[in-house]
Amino acid sequence: MARRRASRKRRGKADDRPRSAGPTVLLTTDGSRPAHGALAVAAAGPWPSTAKAHLVLARGGIPIGPWPAEMWMANLSGVRDRAVAREVSRARRLVRHRWPDLTVSTTTAPPITAIVQEARRRRAGVVVVGSRGLGLTRRLMLGSVSRGVVRRATCPVLVVKGRRRRIERVVLATDGSRNASRALGFLRARLEPPAGARVRVVQVLKPAPPRRPGLLPAPLRRAVRASAARLDAKQSRQARRDVAHAARLLKRAGWRARGVVREGLPVVEVLREAAEARADLVVLGARGTGGLARLLLGSVAEGVLERSPVPVLLVK
Repeated sequence: MARRRASRKRRGKADDRPRSAGPTVLLTTDGSRPAHGALAVAAAGPWPSTAKAHLVLARGGIPIGPWPAEMWMANLSGVRDRAVAREVSRARRLVRHRWPDLTVSTTTAPPITAIVQEARRRRAGVVVVGSRGLGLTRRLMLGSVSRGVVRRATCPVLVVKGRRRRIERVVLATDGSRNASRALGFLRARLEPPAGARVRVVQVLKPAPPRRPGLLPAPLRRAVRASAARLDAKQSRQARRDVAHAARLLKRAGWRARGVVREGLPVVEVLREAAEARADLVVLGARGTGGLARLLLGSVAEGVLERSPVPVLLVK
């Protein structure tokens, strides 16, 4: 009897312990329209209910408007402070329905450095940045800050494009790699699917190069072609098993999911699948950062990030 009372007392103490804090969603702004759009998307994102948000604002990235040179020089500090205060106030209004207790930090560091350092310091679960969208010069239009954060951050980064207000239809690109597994794990464990949320898990098989047996005798040519056909069929079966397995895992996490296998160029086919699914978000794994940041990000991740008209979540 005494042991049972002690056991109940221990369980009661365990139940009274505070729950662990949720992940930190690191928000960013530079006062631009894309940044405000990113804040709105972040506030409507499928984060856990325990997620908290922090806004980092690099003072050097906030425009202060077209002032006469002498006025600008005389009132630089005051004008900058008022511009920062206005931007913080606007950011709070955009996310207050989701995060009324939003915390804010400002810094004079360059924007990319400020965002990456704050993400590391707070062990952010994800960084949300806005993008300037697409244009004739895609590289420039993506935005130097968003590109720099994507390459240097060690946590997942959500690059917001377009005017999405909800994230309900998701395309998860996979290729069976460790990077893709991390993206699947993030979608399963770190996001909470809203009602009716759907995921298409897509894997793209690259077209096989043309096979020219050359001057081999006819029986050998037939054997080579048959062997190549068997290899292609084996890869296709494995890909279908992989996407079906990923879909099952996502269903257990509350998503409506199905797998799709396509053939073609990976970037083109992932974006085509996103268009057909009317996706609100594309999720894919990316390699970690290093000295050769562009190469280490991965060519598919780089291509989808540049060309996608919808938000892209890169998981590292």
